[in-house]
Amino acid sequence: MLNSLDLLFISLTFLVFIIGFFIKAKRWKRGQESDRFKNFYESFFSALERIFSHGDLLREKKMGFFHLFLFYLFIVALILILIFHLPIKTPSVIANIQSIVLDLCALIALIGIIYFYYRRISEKNRGFDNKREDFILLVWLLLIFVTGFLMEAVRLKVFKEKAVFAPAGLFFSIFIPSDQDFYPALSQIFWRLHFFLVLSFIAFIPYSKAIHIFLIPLSYIFKNPLPKGAYKLYDLDNSEEFGANKVSELNWKDLMDLDTCVRCGRCQENCPAHLTEKPLSPKKVIQDLKTVLYRSDKDLQSPLVNEDITEEVIFSCTTCRACVENCPAGIEHLDKMMEIKRYLVLMEGSISPEAQLLFKNLERNGNPWGMPASTRGEWAKELDVKFLVEIDDPKSIDFLFWPGCAGAFDDRYSKVVKKLIDIFNKANLKFALLGEEETCCGDPARKLGNEYLYDMLARQNIETMNNYSIKRIVTSCPHCLNTLKQDYSQLGGNYEVISHSEFLLNLVKDGRLNITKNIEGKFVYHDSCYLARYNDIYNEPREIIKKSGLKITEFERRGIKGFCCGGGGGNMFLEEHSPRMNDTRVKQILDSSEGKDLTGIATACPFCLTMMIDGTKTYNREDIAVKDIAEIIYEAL
Repeated sequence: MLNSLDLLFISLTFLVFIIGFFIKAKRWKRGQESDRFKNFYESFFSALERIFSHGDLLREKKMGFFHLFLFYLFIVALILILIFHLPIKTPSVIANIQSIVLDLCALIALIGIIYFYYRRISEKNRGFDNKREDFILLVWLLLIFVTGFLMEAVRLKVFKEKAVFAPAGLFFSIFIPSDQDFYPALSQIFWRLHFFLVLSFIAFIPYSKAIHIFLIPLSYIFKNPLPKGAYKLYDLDNSEEFGANKVSELNWKDLMDLDTCVRCGRCQENCPAHLTEKPLSPKKVIQDLKTVLYRSDKDLQSPLVNEDITEEVIFSCTTCRACVENCPAGIEHLDKMMEIKRYLVLMEGSISPEAQLLFKNLERNGNPWGMPASTRGEWAKELDVKFLVEIDDPKSIDFLFWPGCAGAFDDRYSKVVKKLIDIFNKANLKFALLGEEETCCGDPARKLGNEYLYDMLARQNIETMNNYSIKRIVTSCPHCLNTLKQDYSQLGGNYEVISHSEFLLNLVKDGRLNITKNIEGKFVYHDSCYLARYNDIYNEPREIIKKSGLKITEFERRGIKGFCCGGGGGNMFLEEHSPRMNDTRVKQILDSSEGKDLTGIATACPFCLTMMIDGTKTYNREDIAVKDIAEIIYEAL
């Protein structure tokens, strides 16, 4: 039983814990207000599901499995401790079940801790790094478990009949001497060691990375309420400062994220920029921002852009969202990097000559290549399709088709959208184009930090579409999809926006399109970041490929772990230094066992299509066809 001195130690433990947590929370308050209570109940129950399922962690099976048992052990232990201290007599059957459950969970958790230690010293070239703190915490936990088992071992020496319900404890009893005179003293020693190890660990939590036990659930609950890919909206007419270069210019959740990070390296292991030797490591950016946060204890003006977080680091990001989606801690890397980008572009004017040309083309001509805006609809003039300006009643159409800049001006991708027009006509659909009235959706400008230019382009498109009372849009560009669907709603543009992959699949399923041919070949589908990670569209393109008769193969980097082609975040129109992401992606495909007898690569994005074609040329593998899913379904009709 606990004595008064024990209760004093417990009180001091929680006092030290609260002080540590308060110190961290005080730092977070330096950030700006952010309404993270929007959809609180939905976020709360979603957080519970993520925590108890451990789905994020189980993507790495071994580590996730042992972490799962460590997590549930603490829950089971807390429940059993509470039951133990209740003034009720527990039936022996239930007590025996409690004993064996706790014993086996603790044993697996102990093996897990040993595995974590082994993993840190044996596995090289992984995303995690090793610091003294990591080993201290593991040894600390190891001692807590060992002393716990030794306590159990002494008990089993006395009550031998209980050994069958504590197999791990029985093993540890081997190390307990047989002389019963030692049992009372050993029991007290192990109990005191265990007790003080647990209390000291609890007190240490807020001062170490172990605070993630509490911060990760909070990170899940207070996730960004905006849709994926939408960012903070500025009042451009009344704001004088944009972006962030001080901790006070980030929001409080951004700052909490910096303490939530456990340096596991999942973000880094999935970052295409880092994996192609660019200076960006999402993990390092978070850790470097944390350094600035702690530096702000003495200097609130400490800049975020410094010798560690440079312009080159920030602009290496393709906004592929691999870091965010693969982070088991719910850290929002992109929000922070986007605010720094906005600061660099709008406050410092720090943009490359290529980006300057891109912005100039977008502002003057409404497309990245600087082609005359008046020629935007020429690709479709010989086709059986109408422009909205030619229709008496725009409300009579089923949907507006948005081909985007690539569909209008890129020779290769215009072949894709022309086939889409033919498919829509075969399905007897009523649709139209904006033609000259369409301008760039603004995605490259916004993702490169030029909020002014994005705002101008977006408002122009929204005004045009609202004048026509457009409600439904189909687009073949995932970047346009995300911008029209997520970003435009911030400016009053509320539309039902559908990707061509979803739309085509529905046409086939509804019988509007009839598959008459069985195409032969073996294809791999390359996931578009903005279709997959941003809009959770993973299966629809694959189903389309399967319905054409093609055999589809999969390999390691797919789905949520898919590898960016390098075209996102405006980088499609900037020069990339070698090794290039698209070349690396194609090499991954060709070098995989599944890529040996491959006949084609399927895409669902104009940027991905161009990048994959260029990649096959790099390796002289132009025998491998690169096709959009629209071309595949067209061939099967």
